Amino acid sequence: MRIDDLCKILKDKGKLSNYFKGWAWNHIWVPRLPSENGKSDYNAAANYNLVSCESHFSQMKEIFRILFNEETALAEKYAVMIGKLQEMPI
Repeated sequence: MRIDDLCKILKDKGKLSNYFKGWAWNHIWVPRLPSENGKSDYNAAANYNLVSCESHFSQMKEIFRILFNEETALAEKYAVMIGKLQEMPI
């Protein structure tokens, strides 16, 4: 039954897009620049990954789309739904 439910999401482009928004929102981070107190808070690797790694870049673009289109409520809703899908059915 679980596989059938997942396949229904994959077949529906609208649902798949919304679930991708939720997935991206679950993994949101804001790149930080070096602080005025020094570089101890600076995460250069994470910032570099945003532009050098195709999947991180795709995620970053989706987060910007969510913010630009004011879809944060939708993204948060689907973020919860993604979390439920990731639970192992034991």
